[in-house]
Amino acid sequence: MGKGLASRRRTEPALQVHELPPLDAVVLSHLHGDHFDRTARRGLDRATPVVTTPKAARRLHSSGFGEAVGLRTWQQQELRSGPASLVMTSLPGRHSFGLVGRLMPPVMGTLLEYRSHAGRGRCGST
Repeated sequence: MGKGLASRRRTEPALQVHELPPLDAVVLSHLHGDHFDRTARRGLDRATPVVTTPKAARRLHSSGFGEAVGLRTWQQQELRSGPASLVMTSLPGRHSFGLVGRLMPPVMGTLLEYRSHAGRGRCGST
């Protein structure tokens, strides 16, 4: 979890990695065990883009996730697929204040904006 802290999975997720549909990308708010554990690290296709904090992206690159993208606060990344795209904007995030906040890794919130490019501007616009 950060600076000598560790976590252990106590409950299995609703789906195992091999049960997920094909992924265009993964959005990861921060890199520690309750968000990206050993099972995810082993099971995810390392060619899948992972959009996360710059520090987490560097660590993921060293683990073979060559398409990891680190976003600074307010930076955007666009993922296009056919006539649509998803724009991901990194938002300020904080785990906690004081000592606990200093022990935890950097974190980001993410605004996800779906856009349709099929003859219109943004999805829902006229």
